[in-house]
Amino acid sequence: MAMGSASYKVTIAFQLVFLLVICGFNATCNGQDKKVKNDTLPRHQEDRRQKKSDMESFDVDAYAKKLKENPDYEGYHTKEGVEVSEYYMPDQQAPSDTFNKQWVQSYTRIEERPDGYRTACQFDRNGRQISVAYYFSTALEIGKWQKFDSTGKITEEVDKDASFPFSLEKVIAFGKAHKVDFAKTGRLRRGYDSTYKADVWNLRWVADAQGGEPYQQIYILDGGTGRILKEYREGPPQRI
Repeated sequence: MAMGSASYKVTIAFQLVFLLVICGFNATCNGQDKKVKNDTLPRHQEDRRQKKSDMESFDVDAYAKKLKENPDYEGYHTKEGVEVSEYYMPDQQAPSDTFNKQWVQSYTRIEERPDGYRTACQFDRNGRQISVAYYFSTALEIGKWQKFDSTGKITEEVDKDASFPFSLEKVIAFGKAHKVDFAKTGRLRRGYDSTYKADVWNLRWVADAQGGEPYQQIYILDGGTGRILKEYREGPPQRI
């Protein structure tokens, strides 16, 4: 079974497909997305453009060979420290979850870099690219999400960063100035805030108090300028 267990593989694949189709390309999702034709790409997407040939297709035969040699194959690590995960979504009519490329609906490749940037590519059953999405940390949607037709032409593009001139890179720098590496800790969220009637960044991390218990440090930044709108503390995070 790919990804350790069939049920896990199917669940994760379904969640990604649902996110890409239902939310990711909805231009009103979270109030922060705009369709654009701007060729300017943030750094993480420039990196991907430089190795575009590696991401335009999925080698179905090579993947099938890896699964045949190791039914628990989940992916690999590159020498640069990038974690690459690969899996498939069975067709709804498939007789079982056991891999058979004749019964595959789509393939997914996720590249997770040490600096927190993540790229998720989806491919059709023949290995042609369907879509690409970008994230930072666990779930922050960033960059230009794209859909492709069978010829590789871009059919839809949504800019997740359009409403935030104060960029992710500047937020990361803000964190480092406060001795926080958001690639490894803390939480970043962004969206429209009705209190401030503006798009804002919400930054949160756990800080150690000298001689006391740790607390949560929170900053709310203006999404356009980076101006600090609010700074406050909360108690230590609760364990579940």
